Amino acid sequence: MEGTYGIISLIPIIAIVVLALITKQTFISIFVGVVVGFVILAGGNPLETFNLFLDGLYQVLMDETTVWVLLLCALFGSLIALMQDSGGVLGFANLAQRFIKGRKASVIGAWILGIIVFVDDYLNCLAVGAATRPITDKYRVSREMLAYIVNSTGVTVCAIIPFSTWGAFMSGQMEAAGMTGELSAFAAYTATAPFVLYGWIAVILVPFFATGILPLFGPMKEA
Repeated sequence: MEGTYGIISLIPIIAIVVLALITKQTFISIFVGVVVGFVILAGGNPLETFNLFLDGLYQVLMDETTVWVLLLCALFGSLIALMQDSGGVLGFANLAQRFIKGRKASVIGAWILGIIVFVDDYLNCLAVGAATRPITDKYRVSREMLAYIVNSTGVTVCAIIPFSTWGAFMSGQMEAAGMTGELSAFAAYTATAPFVLYGWIAVILVPFFATGILPLFGPMKEA
């Protein structure tokens, strides 16, 4: 089949979503979705599917952005492990407990730290989660609630603030696509920040859930 694939192109996405809901395993679901996509491209031919998969894998691994992301994740992961093993996380928790007294304060503290660490979304998620877990555990804040806070102040804050690796990457993409007009890439991305509605809403809602103004729902309520 040449050209566009029409509604068939939705099958890999549907496979990913369905498997993610059933297995709760992100990696496996995405991998199966990718394989399904290559099967469609190969017209159901197993050998051609395998060849296309290897070719696609090679192209992705040779991409500078992909290598950058992989190295970034590995280095940040190593940094967080070093912080935990060296006692840095525990030291931060002990320092923070001088100011944080109570469950609501621990949640608000995690939220504020998530906003402060805006340099990179990967660093935000890894560092904030590791640094605040001892405090939220002490005040019996569920891991589901902490995960919600980290997720709501991770990519969202980095997407709103242009002084971040996310902002640098996206502004470069906008410039490459010719979307900046007469503005610089940085200025063009900064101009879009007020319209990142999901990011603003996600960040603003956290203290409302923390203070009980809005009721918890789903796994956060059940935990």
